[in-house]
Amino acid sequence: MPAPAAPAPRGGGVTRLRYGRGGKDMGARMFRLTRYFSLASGLAILAMSVLLLWAYRSSEVAERTEISGVRNEMLARTFANAIWPEFGAALVNASGRDAQALREQALTRRLHDRIRELSVGVPIIKIKVYDLQGKAVFSTVAREIGEDKRDNRGFLSARNGATISEMVYRGKMSATEGEIENVNVVSSYIPIRPDPDGQVKAVFELYADVSGDIREIDRDSWRLLLGLAISFGILYGVLLLIVGRADRILRRQYEAIRENETSIGTKNLALEAANQRLHMAASVFERSIEGIVITDPEQRVIEVNRAFTEITGYTPEESIGNTPRLLSSGWHDEAFYRAMWDAVREQGYWQGEVTNRRKTGEAYRQWLTLCADYNDHREVVYYIGMFYDITEKRLSEERIARLAYYDALTGLANRRLFEDRLENAVLLARRNGTSLAVLFIDLDRFKPVNDSLGHKAGDTLLKQVAARLSGIVRDCDTTARLGGDEFAMLLGGESYERRQVTAAVAQRILDALSAPFMIENREIATGASIGISFYPTDGATPEILIKHADVAMYQAKRSGRGRYRFFLPEMNAGALERLSLEESLRHALERDEFELHFQPKVCTASGTLTGAEALLRWRHPARGLVPPAEFIPIAEETGLIVPIGAWVLEQACRQVMEWAQRVPSGFRISVNLSVRQLQGDVDETVREVLAATGADPSKIELELTESMLMGDTERAIALMDTLAGFGVQLALDDFGTGYSSLAYLKRFPIHKLKIDRSFVSDLPGDRGAIAIVQATIALAHSLGLTVVAEGVETAGQLEFLREAGCGECQGYLFGPPVPAAQFATMLGDPQVQVIGRQAP
Repeated sequence: MPAPAAPAPRGGGVTRLRYGRGGKDMGARMFRLTRYFSLASGLAILAMSVLLLWAYRSSEVAERTEISGVRNEMLARTFANAIWPEFGAALVNASGRDAQALREQALTRRLHDRIRELSVGVPIIKIKVYDLQGKAVFSTVAREIGEDKRDNRGFLSARNGATISEMVYRGKMSATEGEIENVNVVSSYIPIRPDPDGQVKAVFELYADVSGDIREIDRDSWRLLLGLAISFGILYGVLLLIVGRADRILRRQYEAIRENETSIGTKNLALEAANQRLHMAASVFERSIEGIVITDPEQRVIEVNRAFTEITGYTPEESIGNTPRLLSSGWHDEAFYRAMWDAVREQGYWQGEVTNRRKTGEAYRQWLTLCADYNDHREVVYYIGMFYDITEKRLSEERIARLAYYDALTGLANRRLFEDRLENAVLLARRNGTSLAVLFIDLDRFKPVNDSLGHKAGDTLLKQVAARLSGIVRDCDTTARLGGDEFAMLLGGESYERRQVTAAVAQRILDALSAPFMIENREIATGASIGISFYPTDGATPEILIKHADVAMYQAKRSGRGRYRFFLPEMNAGALERLSLEESLRHALERDEFELHFQPKVCTASGTLTGAEALLRWRHPARGLVPPAEFIPIAEETGLIVPIGAWVLEQACRQVMEWAQRVPSGFRISVNLSVRQLQGDVDETVREVLAATGADPSKIELELTESMLMGDTERAIALMDTLAGFGVQLALDDFGTGYSSLAYLKRFPIHKLKIDRSFVSDLPGDRGAIAIVQATIALAHSLGLTVVAEGVETAGQLEFLREAGCGECQGYLFGPPVPAAQFATMLGDPQVQVIGRQAP
């Protein structure tokens, strides 16, 4: 085995063998004899012969010593290469132990046996191993373990990297096989560099027996001397033969050593380079985050890496010997795989997305690169597949696409996707000369459900509506949620040129949405209003078609809700008028265009004035007095009702202050609150207005409807407690028309119940109305509440309410809402005159 290699210079990846100076200098020191001897003088020849004899022996001894030293060095490298991987670390780390422990350890015995195996046929009689402190950590002679040679010249030279050899004669010495006597030995101290970094790790001392060589030299010398004595001529011939033979032997040995050195160095370089490449390839293969599978030409798996197991779940034992069909998910047909392998055979590689199946049965997506590896004859040696999992990437892309094009709540198409499909449908209809219909659907009475039962119930209702709509149309049609409670449908095809077919679809939608919905164990009745526009008669672009369908939908709502309307050109004017009204409303407050009208409330029993309800009116500079039914819904939708409501409350408080000395005792002005105000900080608004105006809170009455309070009942009760704490009165308006429970009624800190005009209008002839009104009055009295009846317009209604025990009445029987100045004239007359006029 070759000696270990020293590290190569920086920048190289190989190591080279290094030997002592004997190999280099051997040729230069080869003994050469001149063939020209003078026969002129016998004495001179004799003297020369003796001198040559001595020189010959000295040279032979020196050469034998040099050769033995080189041989010892090579053997030391060989032993080091053989034992160091197994015993090196233990030998180096054993330096701290005492001699007895070193002799008794199992490592010493095993190493001793190993060296004996390696020494068979080699003239080595003893081997020692020293650590760098000069301590013998191993010796084939056990009693010499622990010997200290820290000051030995040979050890110090070897520790510094030089090999030292010398020949000595021993009368007696200890050897591996026991005691020996009268021996000539060559003792060599050799540095050991087992690692590529070239650092000396230990020092070997080898003793080689050269007694046989010395005896041979002595015999040759005596023969030579004897020959000289017999014949100068024979001596001369013998000398020539000896010198020539020695020269040839040394040359052959030198050339053999050089050839061995060159051969070993070349092989070491090749092995080192191959090892580095193999190590690099193995590291890349095993540490790659991509799964790698290698198959033979018959597609049998012969190797997989760690990432393969992590991705697929199959261990190497389960994979090797199988084919990649082990991962097949069944998603791809034979044609797919045939095209893939055809590409590999024709182009040498294939790349693409493949759906495979893990060991758990879970399907996953991967990006696969498949290539073939060929030999010099262009024959396939291996197929190599490299892949990585893209399942999460694809799922993320799909989720992003769904969020971009579908409504998260209902799962229907969103506005973006609807407009995109509508645009494509318009282009197709234009090219084919066909028609299409756009239906704009808006839920009726959705806002009260959302406000009273909460957003969770509203969301549930929207999902149920979406489910019903999806079951009405064909798969080729599109149903979308545009936002809020607005939905849209796109109906295409030849059949939708006929309005009656579209009307039939719209009616099915109305019928489906008019059926009650079950929300939180309650039956909720809602409905829808639908506007319809057609391409190309009602518009040539998606924007105009949606706009005109929206306009037609609003016309359906104005017509009484729960119906559908086709777009007509004149509807567009109404929509523009509404937009204009909204624009004007946004500036009405800053332009001081609002005013309050007051409608009297009277004591049912005595007919005296007890208060007034403040009602908002808008005096438009161009339109005149705008009816509340036209602008109040717009204010609610746009949120303008919040600042407008604060202005109404402030004006009512200022009017209380102005009339403070003229109104009768117990007189109160009632102000209506909107849902939007309750959703905000209305308590702060009331507190600030009372503080700013200085009005007596007991003169202010705030009216709230049942539906306002049922969305978040606990918050509503807390808000009402706060308002009542300010000293204002609270009245529950439109009682009996909302979703309230009597269980909550007793918890509301209210002072009055207002009976809705829908019940009062049927008095006194309707038995159902009579029962409801009487029950309401009895309930209010049992709770200690005052009852106010709205919409009293006839004397018969007044008489019935008086007999039923209703505390207060309000309606056109006592007067319509009038401006503050006109209402002030009524304050001087404690008795309100009965007018007997019906509401317009």
